[in-house]
Amino acid sequence: MVKIDVESIGQQIQRNAVALISLAIALASLGYNTWRNETTEHQRNTRHAAFEIVEQLGELQANANQLAYFGETGNNSAWNQGWGNVLSIRTLGQLLSGDVPAETESLFQVWSEQVGSLDAEDSTRRDAADRAVTEQIRRTNQAVIDLLRGLD
Repeated sequence: MVKIDVESIGQQIQRNAVALISLAIALASLGYNTWRNETTEHQRNTRHAAFEIVEQLGELQANANQLAYFGETGNNSAWNQGWGNVLSIRTLGQLLSGDVPAETESLFQVWSEQVGSLDAEDSTRRDAADRAVTEQIRRTNQAVIDLLRGLD
């Protein structure tokens, strides 16, 4: 059996108190710095994805307006670009938190259901589709803005 000299351990702690305190502070600082760096990187990525979604939402609205107010021209460019926008928004939205994933998924669903009616001859059908798409773009945009406001 090993005999431990309690008085000796107490004296060693007392003699090395400054070093032990310094070590504890260094470990706490390292832990905080690592946490802060990870948080900052996460928020930077969130901001980048959110701003990209906002840009894509603007382009999607322009394409929806093109279809609803001027009809499709030539090679279905507004229709094709709109699909590109909505798919990018949907993908980026899944990387974010809060209400954004659900709103981007809803936007995809609304666009899928309404895009064929945006350039309809029947103005009632066309206007209803335009309102549905525009409202969901607004809701998605608001979810992104709310997420950005919640960041540090």
